[in-house]
Amino acid sequence: MILRAQTNFVEFLEQVLEVLKEVEIDKTECSTLLASVQKQQLVIPVVGNFSAGKSTLLNRFLGSSVLPTGITPETSLATELHYSANERIEAFSNNDEKAESFELNEQSFEAIKDNATKYSYLKVYLNNEALKDSAPLVFVDMPGFDSPISSHTHAILEYLERGVHFVILTSVEEGNLTKRMVRELKNLLEFDKGLSFILSKTNLRTPSQVGEISRYIQDQIQDHLDLKTHLIYSNKDNNALLEVADKIDAEKLFSALYLKRLKFLNSQLQNSLKSVIKSFDYSKEKALEEIQALDLSVKDIEKTYEKLRANLEEEYSSVAVGSVVKKVVEEVREQKSYLASLTNKPNEFNSEIESIMQQSLIKNAKLEIEKINLSFSKDFCTEFASLNNTQLSSGFSVNLEHSLELGINALSMILAKNPVTRPFVLILQGLKSLLKELLILLPNIIASFFRNEEKERAKLENLIEAKVIPEVQYNLKKVLPGLFNECLENSLKGLRDRCELEITHKKQEIALAQKEKEKHLNDLENQKQILENKINALSDLEQQYLKACKKKRGLLSAITL
Repeated sequence: MILRAQTNFVEFLEQVLEVLKEVEIDKTECSTLLASVQKQQLVIPVVGNFSAGKSTLLNRFLGSSVLPTGITPETSLATELHYSANERIEAFSNNDEKAESFELNEQSFEAIKDNATKYSYLKVYLNNEALKDSAPLVFVDMPGFDSPISSHTHAILEYLERGVHFVILTSVEEGNLTKRMVRELKNLLEFDKGLSFILSKTNLRTPSQVGEISRYIQDQIQDHLDLKTHLIYSNKDNNALLEVADKIDAEKLFSALYLKRLKFLNSQLQNSLKSVIKSFDYSKEKALEEIQALDLSVKDIEKTYEKLRANLEEEYSSVAVGSVVKKVVEEVREQKSYLASLTNKPNEFNSEIESIMQQSLIKNAKLEIEKINLSFSKDFCTEFASLNNTQLSSGFSVNLEHSLELGINALSMILAKNPVTRPFVLILQGLKSLLKELLILLPNIIASFFRNEEKERAKLENLIEAKVIPEVQYNLKKVLPGLFNECLENSLKGLRDRCELEITHKKQEIALAQKEKEKHLNDLENQKQILENKINALSDLEQQYLKACKKKRGLLSAITL
């Protein structure tokens, strides 16, 4: 499909570059955005528990059995489906570099499965009409929610950043949303992702049973996620994913990615032109004085950066880490009774601890980073407000929201891009030895468990309180400070660089005005009018291509099925 929003945004940026082609102001961001809009895809992960029928659902959508089904959870990899006349499989390693290219056949999938630990995710390119018609939607066959940590956790965090809408699959055999699924869905909502729900394998139950299961899951969604939704039924005779694809508002999803950024860019460009016009009135001496003042302001910005950086750990990071650790420990403690019921299932016990910590870490780390970035932004904006050039300071204050987004993006990068620094993975590595010791003790405890369930359950809960929770707390305090310091320092650097870029632009605008004055000394009013016309042209382009499009939070009411 050809998206109207994508076409409009490309035409808008091309027209902006045309309007400004003879003006020597910085147009780098405009060119960068144009390239991004042209190749932007809308990534739609399909998630659910292992054996919920994700691969079968996608094969039915494709019209052929391309994706292998029935593979073990340990070997499952996130698999993106792309349209291309050149059919192939590309396997990407954990550092996100293309590792290997394979022919599209069963033998290739087998070879990849045998070496699954080498890879992070796959891209499968198919000459397929369904994929061609649904572009720029890119569906992703995800590892199951109940897959091992190494596969699912990495995949879900990778696509937490890249995915724009998630399709949630639950089979009638499961009959409900598990605790872990609910936690994962809360993670998605933390990042404002849209959700659609499919109930699979409905041919395995009677219509009345399917209706009862559907109502129960809808009640779970309402109770745990505060969403009202309807489930699409999937069976061996229908194409449920096509129905979901038809209901997803791709136009709104695409607009949500770029509309605010494009409006902000247009405002910046107009302000740059206004600054050039204002600078026409400067004498050479005044222009030189302004540039020198701007050079000094760079030093002031650097001082602000160094002051915040010096206090980063003591005033910001340590406080945030303390808050996050407290919240994570509280949530593990709240689940003691449930965890105690799993101690004779070591894999599930380990997985549930990881899931509880993951959901709590994402929610609370995001909250703390947002608060700290707001504080950082105010400090930098205060520094700008102290500059004599009010046009510069007022222009930069608009960047406040963008600096907050910087913090959230930094969190995504830390959680998803570098497996070595993902906090819960490191924490779990620290827990492994403890869990081994715990599991040595369990056989004797479990042997007597059914003789006095209440008493033995209490023993298990006490063991979790005395051994597991302190280890969780210890590892959190060991790992999180470095992660928070890295994340917040990146945010600080981003704010400082943005400030310095604004100052550089201002200096360029003053210099450009002086250059144009020398070229058109007897025709300055005409040159001013030319720039005024360009400002009006940019304003007209915004009205033509970027008409207001209200974005609903999470796009839930528009595209939740």
